Amino acid sequence: MSRFANLFLDSSTATDTTAAVADPSEAPQAYRILFVDDEINVLKSMRRIFRHENYEVITAGSGPEALALLDKHQPVHVIISDHRMPGMTGTELLKQIKAKYPKTIRIMLTGYADTDAVMGAVNEGAVYKFITKPWNDDDLRLTVSLALEQYDLIRENTSLKQQAENQQKELKRLSRFINTHHSQLGNILVKAGLIDGAVLEKALSIQAKSSGILPKILVNIGAASEKAIIAAIEHHTDINRVSPAEFSVPEALAALVPREICEQNILMPLKRSDQKLIVVMADPTDQNKIDDLTFITGMPIQPVVASRREILEKIKETYGEAESFEIALSEIDLSDPTEQIEIILDETDEPPTSRS
Repeated sequence: MSRFANLFLDSSTATDTTAAVADPSEAPQAYRILFVDDEINVLKSMRRIFRHENYEVITAGSGPEALALLDKHQPVHVIISDHRMPGMTGTELLKQIKAKYPKTIRIMLTGYADTDAVMGAVNEGAVYKFITKPWNDDDLRLTVSLALEQYDLIRENTSLKQQAENQQKELKRLSRFINTHHSQLGNILVKAGLIDGAVLEKALSIQAKSSGILPKILVNIGAASEKAIIAAIEHHTDINRVSPAEFSVPEALAALVPREICEQNILMPLKRSDQKLIVVMADPTDQNKIDDLTFITGMPIQPVVASRREILEKIKETYGEAESFEIALSEIDLSDPTEQIEIILDETDEPPTSRS
């Protein structure tokens, strides 16, 4: 059952919608629906069908009148228009509404003889669904309910995508900001006799092109083992070796540094201690990154060291199996809000519940 079903099943929330235009201030959360038909009896039937629902009902007797009401009352969530009307047909009306108010869900009310003509409007995208006369009241209520649910879904997805895009832009900005290097590791390793100047120059050249961290580059070119690099850092600095797996990182603490920055720079916030933020880093001698982390988090940074594998495992454990922003954005459904509303021809021989 649609989560909007209570809007037309709960009589305790009934409101009088017999007036052509309800007062929006009286029901600020109400959905606004516009019915357009040149026959007054049809409009009266619509008011009757939706009289117990928490909708703001607007009615118009022609296309031009409907356009004038749309200009005055926005947003209109759903419009249901007759097809055959003098002066301006429903198809012409809904095409104009599509151009000016593309988010409004457009439904056509038509007789059997108009089916072929209206299908052209459906194929052009001006109409998402048409309902044949005579209609079934319950089916009409359900159709409007589903349309409103889809309207909300597309609005929520649009907002979600905008938030994700904004966050992606901020991450890219921060990544560029933190993606500069001022590592002392090379000098430490030369001093310790693990590498010579030529090897360091080669590693720094690779780093300038790849923006990778120095310990990983040195391991990749076979210049030094990660174990030896960590031992040299411990011996020649005041930086301590830690085991990230032993830390329980609260979600709020992890949120201080985005996952993408942690993975790209092989680092991870672990704990607050003495007004400082303890951050484990594969290269804790990179003062630029420490300064950037201080700026991003608003806290002084106390760097500690661990292996690349240990840090990446902790990132995975803490942040979970998150997908990239590109994948996340591609999976947000921004299709038309009523694509999934089927076109149904009710060919029942049962007596109609409304006028034919």
